[in-house]
Amino acid sequence: MVGIKHIVSNRGGNTQQTFPALKFLELKNMENLEGWCVQEGREANLSLFPYLIWMSIKGCHKLTTMPPEILPRLEDLKMYEMDGIKHIVNNRRGHAPQSFPALKKLWLEKLTNLEAWCMDEGIEANPYLFPCLIWMNIKGCPMLTTTMPPIPTLQELHMENSFCETQISSMSKERRFFKHLESLHSLKIYSCAEELVLLLQDEEETRAMKSSLQHLSIRNCKQLSLALVLQNLKSLRDLRVNSIENLVSGPDEMQGYDSLNHLMIISCKNYTGASSQGDCGPPFLKHLDVFDCDALRALPMCPKSLQMLVIHSCPGMESLGPEMGHLTSLCNLQVSNCPKLVSLPDGMQALTSFKSLRIIGCPALKSFPEGLQQLLPTLKALIIKGCPELERLCKPGGDYYNLLSSISYKQIGGQPEEAIRYPHVIITDAKQALKCVTTKHFLLSVVLVCAIASFINFLFNEFDSQNEQDIWFVPPT
Repeated sequence: MVGIKHIVSNRGGNTQQTFPALKFLELKNMENLEGWCVQEGREANLSLFPYLIWMSIKGCHKLTTMPPEILPRLEDLKMYEMDGIKHIVNNRRGHAPQSFPALKKLWLEKLTNLEAWCMDEGIEANPYLFPCLIWMNIKGCPMLTTTMPPIPTLQELHMENSFCETQISSMSKERRFFKHLESLHSLKIYSCAEELVLLLQDEEETRAMKSSLQHLSIRNCKQLSLALVLQNLKSLRDLRVNSIENLVSGPDEMQGYDSLNHLMIISCKNYTGASSQGDCGPPFLKHLDVFDCDALRALPMCPKSLQMLVIHSCPGMESLGPEMGHLTSLCNLQVSNCPKLVSLPDGMQALTSFKSLRIIGCPALKSFPEGLQQLLPTLKALIIKGCPELERLCKPGGDYYNLLSSISYKQIGGQPEEAIRYPHVIITDAKQALKCVTTKHFLLSVVLVCAIASFINFLFNEFDSQNEQDIWFVPPT
């Protein structure tokens, strides 16, 4: 569609509804597309897509405007690789009271020249710009320097590699990013301006979402104080921090955060885990993940509410701690790629809920403590890989071999990098195989018979009716 410059040509008529039944529209790599209607100014008076609810535009670099007047029912808008777009809304011809009256989801990606939401900057403060928006993703929009418009309905906001040139200090305090997002419950900020992330430390800035925000994920910020963030956002249930340079220890104030259930710490190179007061962290924490933290030597004391503990690629880790007998709720422990880990804690016989153990790529770990040996017959799942001495003890003739006979799912030995196969992955692979042999009827029959037999066997034997995806966790990359 290289020759298309306009979607509609109305030179010879006065058509009021050009696409009266269209609901889904995708425009992709239309290099010469310049506008919606060949008559300039007419598109403001047309209802080109009166019933359009979903629209995706990608690689239309000459398209410079998105006139919202022609999209009265649009609910989902995706825009990718649109170099010509500098403003989402063009308000030169007038000030629409509701610019996107029905829009619920907005995805902006690689709009490298996007500068602001509206051509008329004053309109951005209008609460009717996105009156129904609940989900927004902004990725690869580094030139976007304006503040967020007031969106009281917004529930999820994801920002990545955007607002990179934003000067927060030059903005009015009444029109900053988070001050009017009272419904927000999920916020992700990845590799954006440092000043933007540091707004989370401002009590006044975060007041609106103090009771609503439950999920927070932050990546690449040197100066962030986790203690101040937690102090301002006490409703958080899920906190994930990645590449926060000044995170050295768990904040002492964490002891008072009753709502935090899941804490994930990734690539915080100075994180040691120690707390100056030696507390147990959030009292109701259920899930703790620590990945790629070079300075971590041993875990801090964990709260007794912990149900799942995952440690991955911590090269300095030597011990999980002196003892963990108080973790009576712990049911899943996973440790991988920790080459210096030499021992597991004592007191593990008291872990009455413990059901799943996964240890991969820990060659210095030579044996299990006595308490864990007592628990081995009660486990439902066990994986040991890349741990030569442990593998020897768990194989026939080894000291632990007889203790493993009752475990319904176990893998001993194999390459540490070997991927764990999930049932849904196996099924996907089977579908691909069947697609390849549909033209060979005999082979297709054989494959179908084998697939049915394998599936029946899987239903009766895998995991003792337990969901494997809940047991095993693949660390993010």
